[in-house]
Amino acid sequence: TFSHDLTERADIEAAIKHVAGLVGHRLRKKGLAGTTVTLKLKFDVRQSRTAQRTLSSPTSDERAFGRVALDLLDEIWTQGTHVRLVGVGVSGFDGPRPSQLALFSDDAKREEPDRSGLGRVTDALRERFGDDAVSYGRDLRFREKTSDTAPMHKDA
Repeated sequence: TFSHDLTERADIEAAIKHVAGLVGHRLRKKGLAGTTVTLKLKFDVRQSRTAQRTLSSPTSDERAFGRVALDLLDEIWTQGTHVRLVGVGVSGFDGPRPSQLALFSDDAKREEPDRSGLGRVTDALRERFGDDAVSYGRDLRFREKTSDTAPMHKDA
């Protein structure tokens, strides 16, 4: 939950990536990989919306499931709507789903490689040297200021 509503798409996308990074860290710490990605946006006390999508194979890589969460944004949010909370969830930990392979198709859908190893390395660096050892610039707007408890935010 944010100290103020997010209204700009860039801020909401940054929040989704930030939360996906936190979720990826927790998944790797517990040795889990999931196939169902859920995006939740809360607009006010009484109104929220969620959307889900199933991946073809389990992952704990926040770049993979975070991209899917970003794709879900257009299904539940319209430009200018105030967002108070962003949630990204991963579930479906029961293993890979069977899929039909294309036999004669040259343009078979190719998935990006799993880069969860990069996540494990950044997790290890943060554990050894602290949470501020490695981060993305987009995350700076969600860190707490040293003199204030409100998250940082760049007003557009």
